[in-house]
Amino acid sequence: MITLNDPLGANETDALGINDKGQIVGTYVDSNGVEHGFLYSNGIYTTLNDPLAGSKGTVAFGINDKGQIVGYYFDSNGVEHSFLYSNGIYTTAQRSPRQRHLCPRHQ
Repeated sequence: MITLNDPLGANETDALGINDKGQIVGTYVDSNGVEHGFLYSNGIYTTLNDPLAGSKGTVAFGINDKGQIVGYYFDSNGVEHSFLYSNGIYTTAQRSPRQRHLCPRHQ
């Protein structure tokens, strides 16, 4: 079992995905109420913020064993987009309707 301590300034942290290497992705809410995706690997948090995300932030909900991360973000107009984060690059992806049970906060 892994205990996740909230990153600095976080009001809430949710782990949403894990791969066979034990890398965890999820979301946390900062003191301003903005969501940020995160990767937790080898005891270190890395914040994931899609550069196209507006003030509602970024959510990471899946990671494969290659370390590729999927999630979604809301742009400055409040429109939701999915993304793939791989090798340090965010790619906005065409998406089918998201299964909202993966992220209860946005049901």
